[in-house]
Amino acid sequence: MFKAFFLITFLISTIAGITYLLREKNGGDIRVVWYLSSLTVMITFGVAWIAISAGAIKNGQFIGEYGAWLNSFIGFMLDIEKDFLIVTGVASLIMVPQFACYILSGLSGNAKSPMLMNASLSFLVWGIIKSLVVCASILVSLGALCLTGYLPESGHTSWFFVGTGLYSLLLAFSIIFFYREGEQLARYVGKHVPCLKAMHIWFTRKEKASGSEEGTVDVDLLELSQILLSVTSEIHRAADNYKARKSPSTEGSRT
Repeated sequence: MFKAFFLITFLISTIAGITYLLREKNGGDIRVVWYLSSLTVMITFGVAWIAISAGAIKNGQFIGEYGAWLNSFIGFMLDIEKDFLIVTGVASLIMVPQFACYILSGLSGNAKSPMLMNASLSFLVWGIIKSLVVCASILVSLGALCLTGYLPESGHTSWFFVGTGLYSLLLAFSIIFFYREGEQLARYVGKHVPCLKAMHIWFTRKEKASGSEEGTVDVDLLELSQILLSVTSEIHRAADNYKARKSPSTEGSRT
């Protein structure tokens, strides 16, 4: 009991310390985290109250169809690994081609600064933060329900839920802190590291030289992606139509 109390006190103190460091310039980040946390806690307590009242949870077990659905839903919400893979995969589809395009185009001097790198990185970071905050809030709520006797679990399990939830919340705030500090470091490096500036100038040398020429048409990568997606959809539709027309004729020849 004493170890659990000491650990939880340490986690809360560390979260408070990181919040203090973020409060001057990143108050919006703090508000987003606490809003997500408060919303998740309210939903968790509401769903738990309905489940207990309906008899879907008895003696720590999920009972009936509603209990089975609730069990699968909790497992889905606590599956951080799947959320991480989805968010990372989506962000990689946007970031990796842009970075490769910048490097390969830069060899001929036709590179331009990637358009969606900052947005993609922000999507990746906040996707991970959202998963951690939701998981943390659910675990803390379950721990509180166990400690108050609404869910029949041992004290050790209850404190484990609370401690793990606070640790996830601490990890979320830590990611925000390093992400914001990393942004400032990247700006400083971009302005004060001569080799990176020289490399970017060399990568974009042809674009700057031809920037004043008339008749130059710049291709919008987003528009190009939409066109390619539309063409792919049309090809897939044509293949389906061909398969549908071929199937009856094939069946007729067999008969």
